[in-house]
Amino acid sequence: MQRIGASQRGVHGQLTVAMSVPLILVSDLFDRFRGEYSGIATEFVEGTSSASWALTQQRNVDVAFVAHVQDGAPRTLQMRDERMIAVLPKSHPLAAARKLTLNDLRLEKLILGAGGLGPEIGEHIAARMAKLGGEPRIQVHRVDQRNLIEMVAMGFGVTVTVGFSPRTAPAGVAVVPLAGRNVVPLCAAWMECNPNPALKGLLDIMRRSAQPDGTNGSRA
Repeated sequence: MQRIGASQRGVHGQLTVAMSVPLILVSDLFDRFRGEYSGIATEFVEGTSSASWALTQQRNVDVAFVAHVQDGAPRTLQMRDERMIAVLPKSHPLAAARKLTLNDLRLEKLILGAGGLGPEIGEHIAARMAKLGGEPRIQVHRVDQRNLIEMVAMGFGVTVTVGFSPRTAPAGVAVVPLAGRNVVPLCAAWMECNPNPALKGLLDIMRRSAQPDGTNGSRA
């Protein structure tokens, strides 16, 4: 009975999280969550944003961290915008640039992941370059971000991503931010009818962490 009561209070239990964004973007959030709810076991499930939405609506996960808010979505909170960055081989002529635009990359072979944010970033690049009168050369690979970066270092092409720190970059690559409106909105999504106390605990921390200037917003 004590165990059941603890679970109902969110002291013990399980939280299942779908991720289409790099985990590092919410690392501070989960550091705080684990500090306040050390008895909660957390499971992460990687996938695209669309797959993560579906898992949330089917109640196969408690919360999803995704890019963009879709029509008919469950309860959502936009946490912040994350700037896209270009990852280039160290020997690339643009590797020393302080900032780049997508126009600078119009002739490059772009390599993106099939999972995670790969589809959203690919759509963003295609739409932006279409306005410039061009079409990107995109090649999709079924690898994670770490291996994609290694492929850049090996000379397979250039990639665009978010949440990648220059401090952790392999020696053979350069990381350059993209200027302008090349950002990815970081959003959390969940079902309001989900009774999991562990989810309530995570949402409480997220709301306390919301920016006071109103840059974080929620919608039903």
